[in-house]
Amino acid sequence: MRPGKGKQPESIDAKQVETAIVFLAHFNPTKAGRVNSYSIKHAAERWGGRSGMSSYVSNGAAIAAALHLGFVVSEYPTPWFLDPGPNALIGIGWGELKRFIAEEPS
Repeated sequence: MRPGKGKQPESIDAKQVETAIVFLAHFNPTKAGRVNSYSIKHAAERWGGRSGMSSYVSNGAAIAAALHLGFVVSEYPTPWFLDPGPNALIGIGWGELKRFIAEEPS
């Protein structure tokens, strides 16, 4: 995992990883990375805040949780002229994520 441009790596908080693990456990794995880790980070934060877990999940915590659960984690494609960012593609389906978010109470 890489920090964002110009940023130093930070340690990953265990409570954030725990929140992301419990959140991602709702999904079936796919054979390829499909959803941007940054999108998962934000969905896990919203879910965590409503569920009494961490309302902040770092991008790194989302990636670590996906790896822990055995989800496919692959490099996020970046144009050749840009430095690779900290995001990854995680193996869950967009449709399943959208349905889960839509079913969650506001």
